[in-house]
Amino acid sequence: MKPTPMEKLTVKMLCDIYAKLGIEDGLDPELVEQAVNFDSMWILGWAYPMMFPEVETPDEVIFVGNVFDMFSFVGAGYAQLSPADKARVDKSTPHAAAWLSFAGYDGNNEGEYLSIAHTMVNRLDRYTEFSEVASKNSHCPSIERYARMYAAFDPIRRNLVMRSMSADEIIQVIGEAIHPDNR
Repeated sequence: MKPTPMEKLTVKMLCDIYAKLGIEDGLDPELVEQAVNFDSMWILGWAYPMMFPEVETPDEVIFVGNVFDMFSFVGAGYAQLSPADKARVDKSTPHAAAWLSFAGYDGNNEGEYLSIAHTMVNRLDRYTEFSEVASKNSHCPSIERYARMYAAFDPIRRNLVMRSMSADEIIQVIGEAIHPDNR
């Protein structure tokens, strides 16, 4: 659903009234206004699932969530490794330490993803462990790198029930951060 300009104006005016009156009934007028103004209805679906069950989550939003999941598992797995296994991971890939954590999205070319990450973490309180880096500008394209890494992570993820990632699994995932032409 994409609101018309008149619907956007109406929602903005209602949100302003709502905020001015200080109505506190569980709805966040700033969040509603953001969702409508930026044609990001998925925000309403995530914030108020009972009110908006029909709102679909766009592929870009699913991707950002999957990337956060991946880095959450990689980071937690790395933290659980023995010193010897950490050393093995660190030596496995050039700049391995950089690939162990979320580096953001390119503010110039991946702004939509940057906005989604910021909204998920700082407005919807999801993936809050990334609160300090959710709005981080990587200053370089990241989507393709994250997609390669996630393609390696997804089959591993299915078996991560009640266990952390192993050193070999982490090495497999972060190894994909290096573009195939540069390996």
